[in-house]
Amino acid sequence: MISAVRCEGLLLDVYGTVLHDDDDVLAPICARVAFLARETLAAAAEALGSRRAVEEAGSLVERLHSFWRSPPAFADALAFLREVRVPVCLVSNIDTDDLVAALLAHGIEVQAVVTSEDARAYKPRPEPFEMGLRALGLAPQDVLHVGDSLTSDVAGAAALGIRTVWVDRRGRDLPEGARPTHTAAHLGELLSLLEV
Repeated sequence: MISAVRCEGLLLDVYGTVLHDDDDVLAPICARVAFLARETLAAAAEALGSRRAVEEAGSLVERLHSFWRSPPAFADALAFLREVRVPVCLVSNIDTDDLVAALLAHGIEVQAVVTSEDARAYKPRPEPFEMGLRALGLAPQDVLHVGDSLTSDVAGAAALGIRTVWVDRRGRDLPEGARPTHTAAHLGELLSLLEV
């Protein structure tokens, strides 16, 4: 059981934490792109490229882009967002248009949204976290950053003095040296953590 902590706001990762990540979509696309790359290199010697391979690669990229704009949501995440009583800023390593489309697809509304496109940097760099803090008007010690990536979310936020919650939906072992402030199996566990 996580003991309650004082928290005036949340910085919340999106893909892998609120919405499903692209792992299931990306793996077959990567395998197919690798095959197309080999096919294109072979064809290049013959005809300076393969038009079919280029067209299929474009189709695969569109499939991934489409997923980013409407991924399934974790049921516990939607319930959490309905019940959480502190301001939330979503902080995501994705382009703004894609995230806005995904949020609209699920009717998700929060106080603020920061994307890598807005920050012109990707987590774990400090810029996305700093933009999130400014958007909520809070200091690092006033918030928790919640995410599923030990590198992008936990290490990135901790470097700025932000307390962290690692969402570990798969029951993984915490690697040596990783130090999230808290660990949760799902977002529902956070409601008891947040003392307002």
